[in-house]
Amino acid sequence: MRFGQCLISAAIAVSAIACTGQKLRVTPTPRATVEQIDPLISWSSGPEIFPPSWLKAPFHQAARPIDPSSKDRARAIVRQAMQKYPAALVARTIARGRIYILGELKVYRNMQFAGTASHKAVYLVVRDKSQGYTDKFIESTFHQEYSTLLMNRYLKHLDMKAWKAVNPEGFTYLGPNSWDRVRGKDGGARAIMKTGGAKLLSTDTARLAQGFLVRYSMSSLENDVNGYAAALFANDRNFWANVEKYPAVRKKADLAIEFYHRIDPAFTREYFRALRRRPAR
Repeated sequence: MRFGQCLISAAIAVSAIACTGQKLRVTPTPRATVEQIDPLISWSSGPEIFPPSWLKAPFHQAARPIDPSSKDRARAIVRQAMQKYPAALVARTIARGRIYILGELKVYRNMQFAGTASHKAVYLVVRDKSQGYTDKFIESTFHQEYSTLLMNRYLKHLDMKAWKAVNPEGFTYLGPNSWDRVRGKDGGARAIMKTGGAKLLSTDTARLAQGFLVRYSMSSLENDVNGYAAALFANDRNFWANVEKYPAVRKKADLAIEFYHRIDPAFTREYFRALRRRPAR
């Protein structure tokens, strides 16, 4: 789950690899098309969009609709993000009207989030750039939340034992993951309640050396993987530079790619390196 407002300006710190200049040969794969993507989008914001369990105390999940003037922008960002996925994967994982684009999302005692996901749907907040919701940030949030949906469905493809083995000896995440069904007590919520959200998206060399892209990555294994998913689909030069520089980052990047490759063989390191980069806007 991606938390919101006050930390957004630091969000792009998640991404960190330098261009090698090497030409990549990537086997073409069917990408999701605009005709396929647009029917997946819903502008609904009522309680019916959430699983019933999310509406019970202490969760009280609530949303507000997107500003109508932002719909075209939101649609373009989601298209850009989803066209990076094979069409077959999109078809089997997201049903019609299951990408909910919202103007506000509140969870756990009115904490504001920029996105979340269930095993069936992705919830994405789109607000004005002046509030930190740049195109790049919103797309990054989508990739993180879609990765949670995929983990909920294909958890067996994620080598969690190997992932945890990369972490420093004795390290434990702050809390469990969404699939552990302890919503409201998961690592992300605990991190926000503990810190008020301050500096959770900051990074430093010490954390990178341990394999954590940002401070928030230490809240749960789910959020740790989410960060790598966003970085891979952003194909950011800084991310790949950190992959080369820090062995722990490289190991987790490899495990994240392995997870996606097991879901669909189109996902390879070369595939991610060849993805179109979205400029910060």
